[in-house]
Amino acid sequence: METPLMTTDAPLTWDLAAVKNHLLSSIQSELGRLVTLAESATAPRDLELAVLKASFGLGRLMLALLMSLLCRRSTERELELRGLDSERVSFRLEQDYWATQATTLGPIAFPMFAYRERREGHSVTRTPAREEVLTLHGYARSSELCLEWESRLGSEFPFRRAQEALTFFTHGELSLEDTTIASHMVAVGSAIERHWLYRSLDEIKEILRTCAERDRRTGRAVMYASTDAHAGRRYVDATWDAAWKMANGIRFWCVDRRTGQPIHLGGEYTWGDCEEVGRRLTELVSEGLLPPNGDYGDGLVVELAVITDGQPWLKDHFLAHLPWAHAVLDVYHALECLSRFAKSCFGHTKSAITAWYRRMAQHLLPTGTKTRQPKTRRGHKKSPKGQSQLQRHQLRTSRPAQSGWDLLGALYEESVPDEHAGDFDKLLKYFENNVYRMDYDVYRERGFQIGSGAMESLHRSAAQLRLKLPGARWLEATSQAIFNLRLLQLSGRWSEFWGQEELTRLLVNAFEAHRERRSESGAA
Repeated sequence: METPLMTTDAPLTWDLAAVKNHLLSSIQSELGRLVTLAESATAPRDLELAVLKASFGLGRLMLALLMSLLCRRSTERELELRGLDSERVSFRLEQDYWATQATTLGPIAFPMFAYRERREGHSVTRTPAREEVLTLHGYARSSELCLEWESRLGSEFPFRRAQEALTFFTHGELSLEDTTIASHMVAVGSAIERHWLYRSLDEIKEILRTCAERDRRTGRAVMYASTDAHAGRRYVDATWDAAWKMANGIRFWCVDRRTGQPIHLGGEYTWGDCEEVGRRLTELVSEGLLPPNGDYGDGLVVELAVITDGQPWLKDHFLAHLPWAHAVLDVYHALECLSRFAKSCFGHTKSAITAWYRRMAQHLLPTGTKTRQPKTRRGHKKSPKGQSQLQRHQLRTSRPAQSGWDLLGALYEESVPDEHAGDFDKLLKYFENNVYRMDYDVYRERGFQIGSGAMESLHRSAAQLRLKLPGARWLEATSQAIFNLRLLQLSGRWSEFWGQEELTRLLVNAFEAHRERRSESGAA
């Protein structure tokens, strides 16, 4: 549908009543055309498509007229403030002073009501709408709603597919380049500050108070925290050489006591090292999202369980910031260590692997607990002959009886072939360093989770499904923007972010920073 945007030569006298009449006339005209289609026995699918096309056309007309009205009022306000009347200005309504904008309805064009003050000597053209109405126009020719769509699609799909999806779902009315979507998504993603990636403090407290599972011993709500690294291919050192890098993820959650499903409370990713993870955790504690001793105030005190793998850096850079928490070694990592050693030491026969693995795993998860079966390594036929390398029974008897010490005691009594003594020493050291986090019988008695499956699932939902694509290589800014946008969605604050009053200012700052980064990158 092609309808003239304006039919008057005196736009500043163009009032709202005229706009309404113009729109009503256009709507009646389109409705008449659609009724004619229906009377001619047009197929239902074609009718629906015609209605959609008409809706997009009328929507573009309506939006263009309303944007013109905003621009007109912006000019009127400035003229009033400057004490100018229409006799002292000339209005610039030629195409050079029209704005074009990509919207979710398709591209629109409308006059910005620029004006030139009549002076002797020289005059300057002024366009108040550039500052008040079209603040983002100098950085992106997309509306804020269109930027939201681009960011959502770009964070969900490869950029070419995001381009195709945008065109498909607007029925061909809007088509943007995939590079445009990528650039806009990176700028928007960088505008998402860290606090948006977590539920609000009030919402976290309400969830913990009303939904979270309880500690069977204390009756308090149980909250979980974890950190783990996700490997991705990232360009480094301003070159096109991509290397595997680790993005460290942090996640908080609780378990719904009605459904048993995890409730995501917040999380983030950083390409920084272990010290950066520790710094961010310190900030979360100081901001009250992880209050000391689990005390959120108003009588809400929670039990915090930190479930992680056995990486050495976790003790100093993660657990040290949460001394009141229950430190739990992810049981699946512990079992995996036993499984790997069993396969390397007894790989000549599946029965030997299974027997040794089950015997050791029984100390961690006793009394009929279901454990994963290790797979036999094909072709490994070394004999498990040899003598015990370590006899340290006194360590077992000097500590309280718990799962980790029971396992260590059993390992100290084992005999392994000489050729596997080195691997056996590493296994012992692993469990010795983490034994204080392996009291699984007590954890299960209190109803705690003992596996970090929620953290592993975050890798899939926030990273792998979008970033680990065949042949994909990433700039840090691009991958970080994807992390931020996907975690913003997981936190349930997507609409809140896009509806905030300061959105335009945040986006302007983000686009300016993005432009500076690209300029520095080009200069390099």
